[in-house]
Amino acid sequence: MRPNVAASIENLPLELQDLILCMLPDVRSLANAAVSCRALHARFQSDRARLILQVLSNQLGPALPAALLVQSCRSPPIKSRNRQPSGPSDTDSHELMTYASSFIRNDLRRPTQDEMAVCNMTDALEIANFYSHVEFFTEKFLQACSESNPRVGDSFARPPTSREKARIANAMYTFELFRRLFGNLSLGDLSELVPLFFSKLAPWEGAQLGCVHDFLAREVIPAYNELAMHDITWAEHSVVATCDLSSPQIQFFLSKGLPNLHVIATATSYEEKALAFATNTGPPGISYYFLMAALEMIDAAEDLNEDELTSIVTAHPLYEDCDPGPKQIWELSKGQRQVAIYGSLDWAYRRWGYVMWDCERLDALGALDVWNPEQEEEPYVEAVSHENMWNSIKWRTEIYWAGGRGWWDENDQSHIVWPDRENGEPAARGQHVPATLDEAKKLWRHVSRKISMR
Repeated sequence: MRPNVAASIENLPLELQDLILCMLPDVRSLANAAVSCRALHARFQSDRARLILQVLSNQLGPALPAALLVQSCRSPPIKSRNRQPSGPSDTDSHELMTYASSFIRNDLRRPTQDEMAVCNMTDALEIANFYSHVEFFTEKFLQACSESNPRVGDSFARPPTSREKARIANAMYTFELFRRLFGNLSLGDLSELVPLFFSKLAPWEGAQLGCVHDFLAREVIPAYNELAMHDITWAEHSVVATCDLSSPQIQFFLSKGLPNLHVIATATSYEEKALAFATNTGPPGISYYFLMAALEMIDAAEDLNEDELTSIVTAHPLYEDCDPGPKQIWELSKGQRQVAIYGSLDWAYRRWGYVMWDCERLDALGALDVWNPEQEEEPYVEAVSHENMWNSIKWRTEIYWAGGRGWWDENDQSHIVWPDRENGEPAARGQHVPATLDEAKKLWRHVSRKISMR
């Protein structure tokens, strides 16, 4: 800052210095202002917690309580990483289970005013950085809802209200809470703790989580399928394309959380997508016991006792919401059902985020007049024909055994990388690199039986 400017700020009354800091739009600006001159630095140090909270409120708006709740949720790190369905070790599972149980019982609630304090600038910057992922997916969710069908699209000619955007953001934070608590737990752990988790959300907030789940899964699937159909390393592991939201591979990537999903959603080139999905490390991980399993378990209500069922259906909202729209359309959807959080026939409603909107918008849609679910479950769409998928795997596996890596297409093989040949390095131990295509075909005969049996 120029000396004359710094001097003029130092000459301002303390109230005006305080007002300058309080009016800043984001935490990064506050951090920069606090080191710009001695006067603002001293003012910041004198009332750090209040100033940080005020600027966080400027940046996050009504999503701040949810952001603070997520920030406070820090599951113990896993010491024994495992990408397979067997999951973490018994010791890790016990620690994760103990933490999740304690957090849900004691801390999964709306923060009180006294608890809404962030004294550490590092934590504040972390909260603000995570909000950038929430903000990104909130805007993408709005776009996806407006494009879901022409009738719904017309109703979105009017911009979303601040309450509607806050609901979507809160649901994104709820997704992240679930991910942090349950992302590495087993089916048995889910069965015990998931009913308790959903008893901390109003049932329409549970339905909002279901809408976000479906949306995020659809954000993952296109990039995942491109790699499944073109990546040479994944072909060696027989990774196939899918449009199934419940795919254990798709659920695995959802369990990695919003920051990783943001990387996937913004990846454009093959190289960026391969890095986002870590194709060089082997096949994708799998998760049979993540959010879709939990949503289906709660909605089916088969394994819930009477107390659990009552606590879920009568739960108070986790987040403050003065508009009755979400509650009214959930009550309409419930009808004679026990829970109505993730009905298999409600998939079309979830596409336009039916429990996210104000009463006025729902009225304009006519959505509060009658509940009209689909007559059948969402039809399965084959990403690529079985024959084309396995022909592609066959050719890419041949290239893999010949030493090639990268991206392959039947009509474009210019992106194959031959690292050993280009660098003049010897092949990896145990790997024979054919010098010609004929030699590669001979090698293929040795592995064809393996491919044909897959």
